[in-house]
Amino acid sequence: MNNTARITLTSFLAYFSMSSMLAPIGLVSAPMAAHFGIDVTQATEAFGALTTGILIGAVLALFVLDRAPLRALFCGLYASFTIALIIMSHGAELPTVRVCLAVIGIASGLGLPAAALTITATYNDAQRSSMLVMTDGAFSVAGFIMPLLTLSLIARGYLWSTIYIVAACITLLLILLAVFSRFPTPERDATSTDPRQWPASVWLIIGALFLYTLGQYAMTWWLPNHLTTSYDAAPQIAGKVVERFWQGMFIAQLLVAWWVLSAGTMRVLRIGAVTGMLGTFPLWLVTDAGTVGWLALLWGVANLGLLKMMLSFATQQIPTPSARLVSFILLGATCGTAVSPFVSSAIVANAGTIAVLWFASGCYVAMSALILIATRRSTA
Repeated sequence: MNNTARITLTSFLAYFSMSSMLAPIGLVSAPMAAHFGIDVTQATEAFGALTTGILIGAVLALFVLDRAPLRALFCGLYASFTIALIIMSHGAELPTVRVCLAVIGIASGLGLPAAALTITATYNDAQRSSMLVMTDGAFSVAGFIMPLLTLSLIARGYLWSTIYIVAACITLLLILLAVFSRFPTPERDATSTDPRQWPASVWLIIGALFLYTLGQYAMTWWLPNHLTTSYDAAPQIAGKVVERFWQGMFIAQLLVAWWVLSAGTMRVLRIGAVTGMLGTFPLWLVTDAGTVGWLALLWGVANLGLLKMMLSFATQQIPTPSARLVSFILLGATCGTAVSPFVSSAIVANAGTIAVLWFASGCYVAMSALILIATRRSTA
């Protein structure tokens, strides 16, 4: 394996590890609540420590990425990530779990921009969109593998946190790859570093990324719970909704990684904005859990790797993308992830699970509008 392959795989594993933390939340919330004697909404809110940590890490990335060597960052961040996972997965008390989740979140919040920056600095414009979409492919692989493993472990009576031992194995592999790799040094220029000089299309995409992650996690975290509480679906059947969504995302990312090379970033982004939005509505209009599972698969495909298509499009608005630009763009997505547990739990507590699904669709409608405006105002 050559150096480019090693640093690319390291970047992919950074996304896999974060998805390994986020994807099982909707499935571990109930057993976690039973273990600690709290409500399911309180258990979901506990993961706010993870998403808040991700937000803190993303803000730190604005100041750290253009100063610290990428290899040192990867090794240090994911060593702390691994230690926190090991502590959390061995029966820690709830306050300790919150601290571990916060540490993991900070490491992820810094690690994902570092991974995106590595890809951006390694590949040229023609290849960048394809490779960034493939990092999301790694995210999606974890998105359907980890829920499947989670359901299996819980069904066998294992502790709710056992699934995170698997995530620790992934981060150990990431550290090993980083130790034996040479990472690029990103270029800097005044336009790319100074947010005041970024075009309006970049800021519109940052807003769209916030709405994308807020809507996506509100939907995927609460849709299984909605099916079990409102339609008496078996937990195993309801849980497959999340698994199939991420399977659909992975299929789309394989397709888009090839398609974007011929169709171009802007065209694929516009199509994904509309189809991703339309795909949310059947998820709460249909009442049969088995059918919703297949609709979730189609929704995953319909998203067309939107997160990385937005990132790639935004970086193409600036001649030389810098560490600060990449970090700031991803901060939009991170903010959406960070507020998802608090916002979605509050909506459920006050208006029920159907309301949070309506809210998720609303986020996608607003996201689609911002993307279409941004592509019309593109400076690329």
